[in-house]
Amino acid sequence: MTLGRRGFTLVELLVVVAVLATIAGVVIVSTGDARERAATDLARSEMLALKKAILQFRADTGAMPAGGVADLLANPGIPAWDLDRRRGWRGPYITRETAAPVVLDPWGRPYRVLDLLDPGLARIESDGPNGVDDPDGGPGDDDLRLFVLR
Repeated sequence: MTLGRRGFTLVELLVVVAVLATIAGVVIVSTGDARERAATDLARSEMLALKKAILQFRADTGAMPAGGVADLLANPGIPAWDLDRRRGWRGPYITRETAAPVVLDPWGRPYRVLDLLDPGLARIESDGPNGVDDPDGGPGDDDLRLFVLR
């Protein structure tokens, strides 16, 4: 009488482990890509909210926020003699979770609001996931830019 062997062979166990490792690798890579796309989408959404705030600031005061995001959070100190603009500021135009006069992108760096030396034109920028300012837009450029027109 022979005893039946119960259990799995070493080869069968190695095949199962290899299949599970392959599946785990695919899931981890796709999850990381989805997380990066979500952060980029969040940054674009926040930049659109900043654009709306800038346009509201301009509608109220008649000028673009020369001090960038800080002007959207607190009255930028419009001179007392400029009564029309002083009365016009109805901010804050954006909300924030911290006391700092900045708004951070999903990667923890502040958005930049640049005045382009035109009374009705500004640009909102984020350095993107790599955190490097790529002004030339070359390969590897992941910066996000949004223009604000009057």
